[in-house]
Amino acid sequence: MDVGNQIRERRQALGLSQEELAQRLYVSRVTVSHWETGKTLPDVQSMLLLANLFGTTIDELVRGDVDEMREMVEKNERRTKTFAVALAAVEVVVGTALAVTAVAGRDYLEPVLRLLLAVLVLAFAGAMLVARRSEGSDEVRSAAELLGAATGEPV
Repeated sequence: MDVGNQIRERRQALGLSQEELAQRLYVSRVTVSHWETGKTLPDVQSMLLLANLFGTTIDELVRGDVDEMREMVEKNERRTKTFAVALAAVEVVVGTALAVTAVAGRDYLEPVLRLLLAVLVLAFAGAMLVARRSEGSDEVRSAAELLGAATGEPV
């Protein structure tokens, strides 16, 4: 359960209005409303006053948020790994493309560039398949959309 719900439920259990709670915490009613709707979080001083008023600990008030934050951090780490795999594949292909174009003669430049574009698309698709196997499909789709937009290729 998030902090906002905890504050609302505990406030209602004490029979306090948002205005009454605000007065006891030396904040405005709007501030309490923002806490309860999740728009903002209480500062440390307010958390101490809330915990004291509700007869609980700060840890109990934020326990649900800690779990949610942990999940968000893990999801962001997975997304970062997916981006790293995709970007590494693109980097290898671009490096190869630069090396081949440096070696290829002027007459062969256009066919070589077409071939390298095809290899780039295949490398990207391969990287996405590998990432999809190791990560959730939401993260892979996000990476595919981002890299597709960056390369101008449809996804």
